[in-house]
Amino acid sequence: TFKKNGKGFACRCPFPDHADQKPSFTVTPTENLWHCFGCKRGGDIFAFDKLYFNLDFAASVQKHENASGLVPVPAAVPDERPSEAKIRQHLTRAAGLYAKNLAAGSAYLAGRGLGNMKLLGKHGIGYCSGNLSALIPGEGPLRRELKSIGLLLNDERERFQDCLVAPVYDVDGNILTLYGRYTGPGEKRHLFLPGRMKGLWNVSVIKTQSEIILTESVLDALSVMAAGLPNVIALHGVAGPSEREIMQFKEYGVARILLLLDGDAAGKKAMAELKERLGRFVVEVRDLPDGHDPNSYLVQYGPERLLALIRPQASFSDELSVTCGPRCYRIIAPEKNGRRLKAGIRTAHNGKLYADHLDLYAAKARKALAQDLCRLFEETPEQIEADLAKIVLACEQEPGPKTDNPMNPKDREAALSFGKAPDLIERILTDFEACGLVGEEENKLLCYIAMTSRKRKAPLSVLVLSGSGAGKTALQDTVTDFCPPEDLVKLTSLSGKALFYKDRLSLKHKVLALAEGDGVEEAAYPIRNLISSGVLMIEATIKDPATGKLTTMNNHVEGPTAVFYTTTDPWTDAETKSRFFVVGIDESREQTRRIMAFQRKRHLSDDGLLDPEKQAVIQKHHDFQRLLKPLSVRNPYSDQLTYGDDRLQGRRDQPRYLNLIKAAAFLSGSVVGPS
Repeated sequence: TFKKNGKGFACRCPFPDHADQKPSFTVTPTENLWHCFGCKRGGDIFAFDKLYFNLDFAASVQKHENASGLVPVPAAVPDERPSEAKIRQHLTRAAGLYAKNLAAGSAYLAGRGLGNMKLLGKHGIGYCSGNLSALIPGEGPLRRELKSIGLLLNDERERFQDCLVAPVYDVDGNILTLYGRYTGPGEKRHLFLPGRMKGLWNVSVIKTQSEIILTESVLDALSVMAAGLPNVIALHGVAGPSEREIMQFKEYGVARILLLLDGDAAGKKAMAELKERLGRFVVEVRDLPDGHDPNSYLVQYGPERLLALIRPQASFSDELSVTCGPRCYRIIAPEKNGRRLKAGIRTAHNGKLYADHLDLYAAKARKALAQDLCRLFEETPEQIEADLAKIVLACEQEPGPKTDNPMNPKDREAALSFGKAPDLIERILTDFEACGLVGEEENKLLCYIAMTSRKRKAPLSVLVLSGSGAGKTALQDTVTDFCPPEDLVKLTSLSGKALFYKDRLSLKHKVLALAEGDGVEEAAYPIRNLISSGVLMIEATIKDPATGKLTTMNNHVEGPTAVFYTTTDPWTDAETKSRFFVVGIDESREQTRRIMAFQRKRHLSDDGLLDPEKQAVIQKHHDFQRLLKPLSVRNPYSDQLTYGDDRLQGRRDQPRYLNLIKAAAFLSGSVVGPS
């Protein structure tokens, strides 16, 4: 028996294989659709006849014509629906037509915080203005086929008129259906083609991502993408993925799932149910404020806040890096459970990316991985087997997720007092001396300001150029020792494209310290680009280990980043040098005497007291640096300053000079100023 339920009616599911204990079968007459939230079936009346009575389309039409007493008109009713191949062809062409008309929906999209046309175009998002019928010549098989699919209604209007339209593909890239988001007034919101499975929007990410984010709607998923996270899938509602789709997640190596559903009662209830259904994965939940969905949160608070909500400091994305000579592996979401050690492995070489998810304790899977890595790196099996042994040992250590380094009240007060001291600069220079770096006052101060400027939108970068043995590495190492380890990326060698494949936020507001320029010559271009534009983007073709097919992978690495770089080469590329403050080391005899005297002084005692003193100084600076707050710096005297204008280089030098002034002000005011 049907009972009123919102805009429709509900009853127990009639299908014999679903033992429904409560009304979960709903019918919406205004949409001519039905859906069971228990067994996940749904569609129009023809889909119901197919599943319940085993009637084909023509028989179903005949049945309802007879029941209604209408006289059939042979020319208006096709004998049968088009083939599946023909339907997909029509859907592909319709999606292409709507995509070309996307600009018509730009005002609506801008109001939803989704004005990135490149992102929308990449996913084939379009807009339906209702002109499809006018493009079809007269009556004929094409018009009848489009009506039988549901793209055209019987009154010649388009089903998706005034809708944003998103094509939905299966995991292999075959089009399944179209989804429409109505942009006009009224309660109508989500439209689907009758009799077509809804599928999961953007499901192909499971082929290259071991972690996925699940949202209710396509607009919510696009909002997550606007915040910079591409590994998101839209569910088309709170029912969640079907059992078949869950098995597909497992088949393609998904290890972790984050649920980001609406903050209303239905969304919270669905998250609890989904977490239980997805028990075979590591599942985390992100709670949105009441009344918010991911899109409304994006509109009100912006992409940075949405990103911070999804991926706080203790992220659900646990991973570690393992370096084996020139080869660097990213181990994603290692999960040890009894006799299994599952993990995602990602690495790159010469612009080629390799990604897989496997059980490292399984000899067969490990052997296949070794063969792939041998081909990628052109290394011997013995060398790659040694790499895998190192990876297994690293995973067995089970590192926990990164967390903040809390300060006790006493240390916090000491760090705050240090930052507020009127003689802060003198104290910083004194601490350099305590850590063994004598002289070089100007260089030490510049480098410390540059290290601190990592927190700003336009950080400073420093290139230390000097002869071998002069102390350039000592200068860089001492400065970076003062940087909290969670904000420091320190490398002694770097291949040409390695930076392009780092995690999206792995360099944001960090210090990137590169030792000896000869080891990073190949990476000069990405280093320059990171400093100038604050972002790195690459699109690469990878082989899907599950299907053997080629697929495209995009990686986006965000800055800003403060870069430190040491070299002995005075002929370092001019384009590279122009992005840095270039400083030299004091190579005078007087400086050599000061260094040697300090070295002798340190050997007056061998009781080990100097190291604890040095560590205390370093810890104090770590605490101070962690107190730094975002601070807007304005220079009211900038228009009164002058800079040499006799060389074109001045156009690039003056902004660095002005940023240096702001960075120095930031150092002295970031602890006590407004956030």
